[in-house]
Amino acid sequence: IMPASIPLWAASVCNEMLHYLPENWSAIVDADIDGENSKPYQLDKSIPTLGQYTASRRVSRSIFVGSAPSVAGQSVRGVEEVRIRLATVQPGEQVAAFNDALRRMSNQLMYLYTDGSRYWYDTRPTVNRVAQDRAQNIQKDLVDQEAIDRLRAVKFRREDFAAAHIAPQESGDVVDEWRARVVVLEPSCGHKKNGGPSPAQNKAKEILENRGKSPRLYRNMLVFIAADITDAEAWENALCHYLAWKSIDDEAEELNLDAQQRKQVASALKRTEETLLSRLQEAYSWLIVPSQPDPTGPIEYQAYRISGQDSFYDRAARKLRQSELL
Repeated sequence: IMPASIPLWAASVCNEMLHYLPENWSAIVDADIDGENSKPYQLDKSIPTLGQYTASRRVSRSIFVGSAPSVAGQSVRGVEEVRIRLATVQPGEQVAAFNDALRRMSNQLMYLYTDGSRYWYDTRPTVNRVAQDRAQNIQKDLVDQEAIDRLRAVKFRREDFAAAHIAPQESGDVVDEWRARVVVLEPSCGHKKNGGPSPAQNKAKEILENRGKSPRLYRNMLVFIAADITDAEAWENALCHYLAWKSIDDEAEELNLDAQQRKQVASALKRTEETLLSRLQEAYSWLIVPSQPDPTGPIEYQAYRISGQDSFYDRAARKLRQSELL
């Protein structure tokens, strides 16, 4: 019988285990460890690859058995990740499923703590739940401002374009002159493949045709970079989580966070920062290029996919050069 095999959902077994622990552990088992109302049970039920092995529940049992008797005064707490796998995985099972379960649980459970490769349950809630609640209530204008700040921070080189305009609110914000310029549209003006005229194409048309109340003269001097609508939603979600963790970090004194919780906040901030950077590059993956196949016909707004790991400015310039559009 492995630690992961102990059926903590069974009242008689659970009561015998909890007999040696403080009274408040019963609610923690119900919420974060085992049983139909627990978060690990819900994870297994919602994700087939986890449910196939009941991976989340088995991992949570192993951590509970290995860490519940520990006390806050210990200098080293919890169970190492390698020992969690040893206590959980059986021959022939996919280790990746249990690693995935552990990663998801560490981000979502209220009483599961992590420090490097060590995990343990504690009777105090983690700051994960605080961050989740705050992420759902971040004001839209704060998210929009953070998004624009992030776009402005992307490194721009003046090799192919004279200048870059970030999220212009009005067409008058984009200079009208005889030099090539790139306009980076705000996240809400995204593009989607095969979806008809997109918000990005409509915004590009508005900026291209006019500068303020006057007609734009140098219409062949502008190209546009836009976010993919689906990927922009994921980026916005990442922005909300980053701002939530940042607010907790700023209020560490007011929230009376201990050393372990401060360490957890710092780790989460670093993780969400990395997620933000990668999702930003994934989101801004459309190049909108005005063209006029018929000299007397209407201007068309061609969309080109520009995927890659480097800056969206570099990807856009490379695509334009390769297609002889610049």
